[in-house]
Amino acid sequence: MSPSSPSVLPRSSTNPTNPPLLSLSGIVKSFPGVRALRGVDLRLDAGEVLAVLGENGAGKSTLMKIIGGAHTADAGTLAIDGQEQRFQSPQESRAAGVAVIYQEFNLVPALTAVENIFLGQEETTGGFVARRREREQVAALFRRMGVAVDLEEPCRRLSTAQQQLVEIAKALIHKARILVMDEPTAALTSHEVEKLFALMGELRRQGMGILYISHRLEEVFIIADRVTILRDGGNVSDCPIHAITRDQMIERMVGRPLDQEFPSRRVTRG
Repeated sequence: MSPSSPSVLPRSSTNPTNPPLLSLSGIVKSFPGVRALRGVDLRLDAGEVLAVLGENGAGKSTLMKIIGGAHTADAGTLAIDGQEQRFQSPQESRAAGVAVIYQEFNLVPALTAVENIFLGQEETTGGFVARRREREQVAALFRRMGVAVDLEEPCRRLSTAQQQLVEIAKALIHKARILVMDEPTAALTSHEVEKLFALMGELRRQGMGILYISHRLEEVFIIADRVTILRDGGNVSDCPIHAITRDQMIERMVGRPLDQEFPSRRVTRG
């Protein structure tokens, strides 16, 4: 798939005068011997897909964990709908409407899709778990998503794509408004990728904001509205997707012109 692919999704039309759905300003995070983030800024609007790019070690994972409540920033502010937040745990992040889908899914393999989706937040009636009501809610949600997942199978028997759908369903059923996706297509076939992008397009139309972290630059031109590029823990670029080329993305990620991607070396013959 390329930037000129006919499957490029319609772009969002956000209102820049509204407070952003999610905003980060001057985010700093250090670990022993390493400063992972050096004053990072980021803005995500409702109904927008923002691609976050950078080489390994650029700070993407640390930033994602701060948004998801797994880490707390040393300095800077994080706000949702203009209201400053300071998450001390993933539970606080989820309560604020944030859902993070990591490359390693956070599912219990022996439990079914329904049991995983409601794990820790079970529906109850008279002190008993309302299994039938949970199952009906999940079945209705998968129908609305236009996907098929066996509700009786343990998640370990589901395909990678189906497990990812369970993670997305978990976010939707608990009313998440911000979805953070880390390399979501890494283990998917091309057909599964197309279905995922179609679902993301529908979520965007419903007003969800999506942070999309990927190394596959060709996908960014299909799914993203804007792109933020990190290098060495700091911002180097933020622009609409139509205002940047693939070569410019690579140059900003690596910090050198593309003609130096494989710089020549003088080698002594052996």
